[in-house]
Amino acid sequence: MSKLSHIPCIDKFLNKGDFTCEACILVKFHRAHFTLSTSMESAPFKLIYMDLWGPYRVSNMTGATYFFTILDDCTRYTFVYLM
Repeated sequence: MSKLSHIPCIDKFLNKGDFTCEACILVKFHRAHFTLSTSMESAPFKLIYMDLWGPYRVSNMTGATYFFTILDDCTRYTFVYLM
């Protein structure tokens, strides 16, 4: 919690005494690793991976409850859109 206290205006959004973030807990769970891919595209946007996740039961400060992720196979550049 000490790191969160350095964010300006955090008091408006969090109750310091009982803050628990479910997403933070879930991220720390371990899962089986994916097998390593031996192929990689030679040109950007020739192959992309997309994922839509949600709805999350608690929206963020802008009201978004979905996360849309796009990953480019060539550059590994990742776009994340909150919806």
